[in-house]
Amino acid sequence: RVPSWIRVCDAYKKFEQMSIFTRIHGKFIYTKQEKWSFYLPALDFVRNRKYDWAFHIGEWWSPEFVATKVNAVQKAAWLHQDLDVQYFDEDVFFQFNEYFDKYIFVSEYSKKASISLFPFIENKACCIYNINDIAYIKYQSQELITDTFFPANMPTLITCANIRTEKNHLRQIEAMRILQDRGVHFQWINIGSTVNT
Repeated sequence: RVPSWIRVCDAYKKFEQMSIFTRIHGKFIYTKQEKWSFYLPALDFVRNRKYDWAFHIGEWWSPEFVATKVNAVQKAAWLHQDLDVQYFDEDVFFQFNEYFDKYIFVSEYSKKASISLFPFIENKACCIYNINDIAYIKYQSQELITDTFFPANMPTLITCANIRTEKNHLRQIEAMRILQDRGVHFQWINIGSTVNT
């Protein structure tokens, strides 16, 4: 569903398909550190280009590429959750603070919780809620499922969330206990990976 006017660089796929000659050519353009840290196709994709905005996505890895390799008038880091999670490394992430004009959070709560931990981001923090295509989701929900994994005579509850403490699955289990006590029988499917917390 990506519009045709959007240019996508699948850097990993392109790197896998690169010839030895292209890789050697990269030796003359980029430093050893650049080649060690980033895929050559990603470096090529942004080389000699200037953008109005550049966005780093996610709090789980370093924003170094957008910070130091992308030439943009404005730069923002999009953060999907509070920054008190176990895998967030503030030393790695915020060492590029000076390069970023905005930190975008997906909820006011997440923004405020993160500012309380890192007050220096307050003037750069803003909130843009996740965008959901409600009409498309409703359309998909009407599709007939013939898979026997989903019993026709029983409601199926599906959650899409990794099993981590901050996702608060225990609250969902409490709600399901209430449904069970009311005589509602259902199955619960959770789509997500388990992560040590």
